[in-house]
Amino acid sequence: MTTKKHIEAWRRAFETEENAVVPTLSAFAWNYAAFTTVVRVVDHAPVDAEGEKQLNGMVLELLRSTFWGSAVLAIRRMVDRGPLIGPKGVNSLAAIVNDARARRGKITRRVFIEEIAGLEYDFEAIDQRHWEHVSSEPPDKALWVPADLNPEPSRNRHREFDFLSGVAADSRSPADLIQLWVFDRLDARLARLESVADHATIHFAHPATAESQTGRGLETWGLNDANDAMKLLAETAELVGRWFLYSGIGDVLPHPQYDQFAHLDKPLVAPAVIPQLHAEWEKFSQEAAQWPFIRNECL
Repeated sequence: MTTKKHIEAWRRAFETEENAVVPTLSAFAWNYAAFTTVVRVVDHAPVDAEGEKQLNGMVLELLRSTFWGSAVLAIRRMVDRGPLIGPKGVNSLAAIVNDARARRGKITRRVFIEEIAGLEYDFEAIDQRHWEHVSSEPPDKALWVPADLNPEPSRNRHREFDFLSGVAADSRSPADLIQLWVFDRLDARLARLESVADHATIHFAHPATAESQTGRGLETWGLNDANDAMKLLAETAELVGRWFLYSGIGDVLPHPQYDQFAHLDKPLVAPAVIPQLHAEWEKFSQEAAQWPFIRNECL
């Protein structure tokens, strides 16, 4: 498999596919912002004569369990160390980093600039053409310089690789390589979330037995922890996208396409609807109550 094909696979896993890194991160951020709003709604909810919040416990429990399950599963997906390519490939930050590490010998300075970023390697040649263009224009005419005559993207990409390779600007070579510690540091960042991923595995992804849960999972994990995890993932994803895809994560929290606070000051349902909700609940309750009475012959 060529380096170009690997770069294409990194891009699909990072931003193109529906369950890629960037969409997963954005969904995590949106759910976090929405859930913190719910928490503030609960904080400011009116209380009855007994001091109880006048909120529906069933709805709140559904929101609570759904958010925490989706949060730890999103983290688990991001740090999944499965292979990037193949029948069991996964779209995760860890998979991209591991695949890039395996291709390290092929990710030269030239590949970093030309194949990944799609830029011309020689920024000095671009600069020369830039000034030739400027000098060829009449002095009294408004000057327009084509984007492909701007040497700065290529110049900055070289500087980026100077950092990754540890090579000084005056010693650059097209064959320079990324230092191993770069991949080690990316791995170490993701490893900080392995306990969260393990918690997601035993409590949400797999039906772990009590024995297999022993010594695993999280004792406590709250909104501040979720925020810290999201920041760590976003920063790591930005570095991975910047270096290996000449891309990035953009705005992590999606811009609302509607008023996300609309109707929060209104009741969930009109009082007249409550009997209908009772009836639908009872109907399902009666149906579910019959399931344990399956006859042997229905096997």
